[in-house]
Amino acid sequence: MKEEKTTRLILVGTVHRDPLGKKRLYHLLKDLRPSAISLEVSPASVRLRKLWAPRWAKIFKERLAELSRQDGLKPGRMMQRAGLRGVFEYYRLPYEYRASLDYAREYDCPLFLLDDSSLAKNFLNRLEDEILDRENMTRLNQAKSDTTMEQEVLEEYGRARIRIFSPQPWAGPWLNDKEAWAERETRLSQKIRLLHQGLGRRVGQSIEGRNLERSLIITPDALAHTPQTVNLAPEAPHVYVGGWEHLVEDQAGQGLFTLLKDLAPERRLCFTPGPEG
Repeated sequence: MKEEKTTRLILVGTVHRDPLGKKRLYHLLKDLRPSAISLEVSPASVRLRKLWAPRWAKIFKERLAELSRQDGLKPGRMMQRAGLRGVFEYYRLPYEYRASLDYAREYDCPLFLLDDSSLAKNFLNRLEDEILDRENMTRLNQAKSDTTMEQEVLEEYGRARIRIFSPQPWAGPWLNDKEAWAERETRLSQKIRLLHQGLGRRVGQSIEGRNLERSLIITPDALAHTPQTVNLAPEAPHVYVGGWEHLVEDQAGQGLFTLLKDLAPERRLCFTPGPEG
């Protein structure tokens, strides 16, 4: 009986809005050497940020200047505060996308955007009125004036290590809206599964980039980068990058990792040093 070819699935957990995330993720991808990358980023998230980022940056700069005058500190010092740096990272293209795109271009690797565009549209449509709102930025500045974004990120990775690699009962992000969380995890896991299975069927093959969409049965806007030729080497994994909460093995069986467990995914954190490298 002929042995069926397959490819490994590695789930990489990130802390969103990490100021050093792009560098961390890029180096991790270079270590993992994937033949394909998929992201918890939607096509709409990229499209809308590219469209509106100049306007959001202008508003942010004006708000930051106001707060800088009030506190008597230079804008550069103000940007070290977690609340304000978090707003800055909100409206930028996610570092997960920027790092993965850099890797994909350098190593001729296809890049897929798998998240739901409707979620991004709903969120980004409120960004200017809510997150960039003058009162909201003032509150964030006052609430986290002594904490840097780097400190918050390190603390979050500490929590992630405990939740992922030392499992225990956890009231996670699904607590407030269990149905919405479960629905999203189901949709996302289905997309990852279909893509992973499609890649697995073509291990050891070379595919012309123009035929990739048809070969894998994916929507055109899900392809963020398409090399001229895609080489799916047997030893090269499919790497999925998303928020670390999705990597927790939840008791309800509704989380992303749990739904994909039959694919035997390996879990990694986008942090060095980390529990699994």
